[in-house]
Amino acid sequence: MLRLGEDGFIFPVVDARIKYLTAARYDDELVVRIWFVELSRLKLGFASEVLRKDGLLLVACKTHHVCTDTHDKPRRMDARCFSLLSPYLEVALPNIAGIFD
Repeated sequence: MLRLGEDGFIFPVVDARIKYLTAARYDDELVVRIWFVELSRLKLGFASEVLRKDGLLLVACKTHHVCTDTHDKPRRMDARCFSLLSPYLEVALPNIAGIFD
């Protein structure tokens, strides 16, 4: 993502959905995971989750982003940038499948 920023691409959030399922405590060790769930030349979708170290899901989140230039004008990713992101696309949502349906 840093390389894309250096190439003049910005991905502002246009939609965010968050489900707070249960609270974390001050001494809890947390794991944060994030992955691509949607990818086109004009938009990205991320899913993320916050889990306790024992695997209990605390928070689930999905965000949608559009691809723009540094002046907030829509910009399509070129083939090189698109190919940088493609290997990271995940279809399965291990812990949050069904939460947002």
